[in-house]
Amino acid sequence: ACFELKHCIDEGLPVVPISVNASRIDFDVPDLPQQIADLADRYGIDHSLLHIELTETAYSDNPEAVTQMLFSLKEMGFSIELDDFGAGYSSLVSLNMLPLDVMKLDMSMIHQATELGDFRIVESTIKLAQILGLKTVVEGVETAEEAQKVKEMGCDLIQGYYYSKPLRREEFEEYLTR
Repeated sequence: ACFELKHCIDEGLPVVPISVNASRIDFDVPDLPQQIADLADRYGIDHSLLHIELTETAYSDNPEAVTQMLFSLKEMGFSIELDDFGAGYSSLVSLNMLPLDVMKLDMSMIHQATELGDFRIVESTIKLAQILGLKTVVEGVETAEEAQKVKEMGCDLIQGYYYSKPLRREEFEEYLTR
């Protein structure tokens, strides 16, 4: 991620933050926050351009240690994202304990809402995130109708095939310049 960000900066391309998934195993590394900061600094990357994503399962294994690491990362200027919210057994209590910046709604939520024609859960989750001061990302948006619906609900960012399929580096650079 740092290499790609540095490449975009050096090539004069538009620079967008990159989200990096941190797994359960990553949180077993005691100096993880410092390792990430050192890597970003080595490439000259502003910490705000790296977003650290964790899933609820990564948090649930060792909540105290993970929470402390996330606070350290946030203090260092990294954004913290809760990925795949709503896919498993979401603990609403953990939302108050984690230093989150972004809640990413799992794609299964939008797919089910579209299938049922009932977006109340999606809308309520977006409102919950807003009340907590979190930005929202809805994953899995595939149609113009879905995109319009979640925009009307106040979603901050939308991710999914409606905008683009996953791209190789060269394709992404071309996409950035459009």
